[in-house]
Amino acid sequence: MNNPILITGAAGFIGSNLARYFVDRKSEVNIIIKKNTNIWRIKDIISKLNVFYGDLTNKKRITNIIKQIKPKTIFHLATHGAYPDQNCAEKIKKIALDSTIHLVNQCKKYSFSVFINTGSSSEYGFKRKSMRENDVLEPNSYYSVFKCAVDFVINHFINNFFKGFGWYVF
Repeated sequence: MNNPILITGAAGFIGSNLARYFVDRKSEVNIIIKKNTNIWRIKDIISKLNVFYGDLTNKKRITNIIKQIKPKTIFHLATHGAYPDQNCAEKIKKIALDSTIHLVNQCKKYSFSVFINTGSSSEYGFKRKSMRENDVLEPNSYYSVFKCAVDFVINHFINNFFKGFGWYVF
């Protein structure tokens, strides 16, 4: 993974463990979090991170942050809508879909080498058997619909704009 590294969603379970992993390896780790984010998972390493405060839906702020960081490796883990009380379709769309499109477009200005975006098992709907990557997508919530949309947008970027870039979609 090339430096500088950017992690969105760094205060979450996966993001905090990624941040810790890269801090332990002396990587240049940048995170974007909201001012009111509960940082309990990264409190002990916060001083070793380059912390940028911003809401991913604030295009101007994110543009300025990306310009400062010029990330080469991006882990995009930030999301909204995974919890029952997060059910506003417009807010889920802005954070999941619109913010991802803007983030990719800003990062590509600085020739990143890897962009890792996470999907969700929610994209497959409820199943009575173990899910597989090649199962048909059957989203059953706003969250899962927009996570599916992000996958399609990322695939569009890969196929049309980023030949030779490192893309990983999980």
